[in-house]
Amino acid sequence: MSLSSVIMLELNELCSSLLYKWMADNTLPNFRRLYQSSDVFTTLADAEAPALEPWIQWYSIHTGLPYSSHGVFRLNDGPKRKDADLWTIAHQRGFRTINFSSMNARRYEAPNSVYLADPWCTSESPYPPELKVFYDFVSYSVQEYTNSSKKFGMRQYMELVNFLITHGIRPRTFYSIAKQLAAEKTAVDKPYWKRVAILDMLMVDVFLYYFRKTKPKLATLFLNSTAHLQHSYWLYMEPEAFERSPDRADMACYKEAILFGYRSMDEIVGRVMKAMGKDDIIVMATALSQQPFLKYEASGGQHFFRLIEPERFLALLDLPDCKVQPVMTHQYFVTFRSSAERDAAVERLRGMVMGEDRLFDVAVEGDRGAFFGCQLRKLINGDPCFVVSEGDRVLRFFEWFYQLDVVKSGCHHPEGALWFRTGMHRVHEEKVSILDILPTVLACLGIAQPSTADLPGRRLPLERVAMVAEAKKVRAA
Repeated sequence: MSLSSVIMLELNELCSSLLYKWMADNTLPNFRRLYQSSDVFTTLADAEAPALEPWIQWYSIHTGLPYSSHGVFRLNDGPKRKDADLWTIAHQRGFRTINFSSMNARRYEAPNSVYLADPWCTSESPYPPELKVFYDFVSYSVQEYTNSSKKFGMRQYMELVNFLITHGIRPRTFYSIAKQLAAEKTAVDKPYWKRVAILDMLMVDVFLYYFRKTKPKLATLFLNSTAHLQHSYWLYMEPEAFERSPDRADMACYKEAILFGYRSMDEIVGRVMKAMGKDDIIVMATALSQQPFLKYEASGGQHFFRLIEPERFLALLDLPDCKVQPVMTHQYFVTFRSSAERDAAVERLRGMVMGEDRLFDVAVEGDRGAFFGCQLRKLINGDPCFVVSEGDRVLRFFEWFYQLDVVKSGCHHPEGALWFRTGMHRVHEEKVSILDILPTVLACLGIAQPSTADLPGRRLPLERVAMVAEAKKVRAA
């Protein structure tokens, strides 16, 4: 008796309550099939806010290290560290791996293995290098989809199509793309938000191409689209939980947006189950979940504002040669030519105000870097002005910023779902730590957890894995 491959579906921030609700009425038949053949756990996050963020929690999952030990707090912090993670440990055993967009993970090169950074990563290139055109498109689609001044060029699109044709894209995906673009042109409600499902289709097409090609022992696939829909549209799914009333037209458009996300995830679960062998273990993990976000209800919800052209804006500070990379929602990471230039820019950014409010949240990073983003959260009426440090210049806000269409209405909850498809269905009532995921996945691979005091997680009780381990002991004796 032996175990085959392990694939971890990292379906970011799905909610168990919604899964159970829609599995019960057979809206999610593939999730139900997976659930009925799995050991089912509820996980608890490794840290509280402000560390209750997916790029922190997934790093804890992949390394088995608690936040108090690894200290990874921002996107791009993970690749800077040298902690052994799931893929590193698997490589040490000579296993092939795929890391397809797992958050905040360090790059690797290993024979017949694949690495694709998460879409917010600014430092790690894909492996093999042929994936770059695909990564550039995914990153652009996630980071700049709201910004009409940023365009993916025609040459880039041609290179992308050539890549997809030779790397697993299905005719059904091409059809879905055409259908989506047609709807955006003709439908009254302009359903641009449904593009997230198309991006997931492309991700899964290419992932399964490499899965079939490389036959990895360990593979991870991270998808964030439904988490995005929950953050944006929880108000329309559960309006009774909020003080404000949604617009009637918006309600008609977005009422089933989150359900749309779960149905899209269900199709992906079905595709992955079909592609895996019957002895392969599928791990479905969410790290976190979500709940209604009520903090800014009294002021109409939390709004986000982004710079239209951050490079041109920073030129106002006489810093035209700095490198600007978008990160999350309203935030950017900037690399300056020197620490002196960085410090001067940080001082000016911190000095910008609109009325009584400071315009930017700024954080220094490393020798020459800084994170910054507009920290205004309330709806802005009219076209007010802001002051560029010490009153030396006054600019109109909406000449430099634009408002994102969505208002945040879902926020993080520390509980997550964790299912191991072992062929046996058991629901474990005791809540477990996300730090237990690494030793349990390693056990599924037949790898003993590294013995170090820094890894407090325990192997979860999976009967099938225990049976395999016992069989190996008998054979060895």
